[in-house]
Amino acid sequence: MAPAASASTPPLSGAADPAYPPSAVVYDPTTGNLEVYALGTGDTLRERYESKNHWSGWVNLGGSITSTPSAVFNPATGHLEVYALGTGDTLRERYESKNHWSGWVNLGGSITSAPDAVYNPGTGNLEIYATGPGNTLRERYETRKGWSRWVNLGGSVTGVPSAVYDPAPGNFEIYVLGVNNTLRERYETKKGWSGWVNLGGSITSAPSAVWNPATGHLEVYALATGNALRERYEAKKGWSGWVSLGGPITGAPSAVWDPGTGNLEIYASGPANTLRERYETTKGWSSKWVNLNGSILSGPDPIYDPTTGYLEVYALGTGNALHEIYGVPRHGWSKWVNLGGSITGV
Repeated sequence: MAPAASASTPPLSGAADPAYPPSAVVYDPTTGNLEVYALGTGDTLRERYESKNHWSGWVNLGGSITSTPSAVFNPATGHLEVYALGTGDTLRERYESKNHWSGWVNLGGSITSAPDAVYNPGTGNLEIYATGPGNTLRERYETRKGWSRWVNLGGSVTGVPSAVYDPAPGNFEIYVLGVNNTLRERYETKKGWSGWVNLGGSITSAPSAVWNPATGHLEVYALATGNALRERYEAKKGWSGWVSLGGPITGAPSAVWDPGTGNLEIYASGPANTLRERYETTKGWSSKWVNLNGSILSGPDPIYDPTTGYLEVYALGTGNALHEIYGVPRHGWSKWVNLGGSITGV
């Protein structure tokens, strides 16, 4: 597996990129199901869901999409919503309400990356972020009255943005890989958007930003030169310097808070196509990277499933199949599970 050493927008079709997850995993509180969405053969959206520890078969939701989807539950509408880049560089949406799927909706735009869809508790809006022409950040948001127009937030960004709500200041924050391999941030307060902030660094992947309830920090992780994980976090006194958490890893990290263990956990692809983990407890970081083995061909996608109480990680495996491994608190990790499918690209 080649390292994600270039600051470029991921490919939109074809072979999977090791820097990016091949799927979008989301918990739907209306059904209690964990749902997985992926780009399948024929540029179609595929879904598989887990209900009461039993997996459905793969469902073909059609469409003509050219990126990994982004899935989110929208409390304002009560819908499970799925977004992806469609033909003509437009944003496409399909949503599920009371076990019934809408048709595909074309939300227009001229975007050049997979979208990042996230619910903003500060505004009560569902917000979509993606890169646009000229390597600028674009936003479109959904209020109770409907969709906004596309907003150009400027900048010079590459790859997929990482959006996160920071409850400490009450800001909604966007992190991207910027020019000269630097971390860039823009945040939204009640008064509007800040300008772009250069947080420096020498990073070589899209960032993964997460709120850590244990520390009260907004934490950002990225792959850096030398195949090492780097972290920078924001506390009440401001930003820390860059911290190296070692490696080696070979793709962009994915950070997730695990309520089952109370740990902040990082997952990334490692040497020989293995999954690697490092976690932060209230006493600090684990002493070393943990090798969870496997044979993965993409970045990992971790999620906490409140129905099972497990931390679950998904990645593309051999044969273009989706693979899963899950951790049971106080009992350890399962073996890798092959969930099948025919998944292509990002």
